[in-house]
Amino acid sequence: MKKVFIGFLFLLLVVLSDICVGGITRKVILNVPDVGVNQTNSVQALFHRKADVLVLGPSTANHHYDTRLLRDSLRLSVYNAGFDGKNIQYSAMVFYSFLQRCKPKIVCLDLGPSMLSDEWNGSIGEMNIFYNMSPVVHRIINERATSVQKIKLCSNLYQCNNSWQWLLHAYLQHGESTTDGYRPLDVVSSNQFRVKHMPYEQFRVDSVNLRYLDGIVNKCKQGGG
Repeated sequence: MKKVFIGFLFLLLVVLSDICVGGITRKVILNVPDVGVNQTNSVQALFHRKADVLVLGPSTANHHYDTRLLRDSLRLSVYNAGFDGKNIQYSAMVFYSFLQRCKPKIVCLDLGPSMLSDEWNGSIGEMNIFYNMSPVVHRIINERATSVQKIKLCSNLYQCNNSWQWLLHAYLQHGESTTDGYRPLDVVSSNQFRVKHMPYEQFRVDSVNLRYLDGIVNKCKQGGG
């Protein structure tokens, strides 16, 4: 009987710790400074920002679409929500989250083979930290999650895994980003870049990713409705 009681207390302690970690982490995330790294840009794009022009896509979007130039030329507010190594799943998360706060006048979606193939599907696990913070993120992650993954995602400790490093980095930074999501690349020697050619025969469109693209396009045609 004593062992059962001790086991129950231990389980209760684990559950309470999990709840506390989740609550504290969510509060810390929502108030994290915008220091212009991928993760803090995600927080801004998913929960805070509004803009007339929304830029979506992978690193090519994030590093090539200068929000300052676009803002000056279009006379519209701009936010660049591109994220290195993320495909259309992430773009859909940001797009539908944005619509809950505002209706962009222009949506610029930078597309490439990796955005629609299954090459980057696994990278969506980095968004687990937002699983219980956003219904949109929750729904999109659940579409691909296995039964085992859904059970794991019930744990705040599992969701928060690998998040404290970038949170600590953000809070230790001095000053915030002023480029509205845009992250210019450092000037480097041109020989550090290599163009990756993908033969047509090797390119396969992931049906779920194609559905996300169709959904974004159709929503834009409806005016964001």
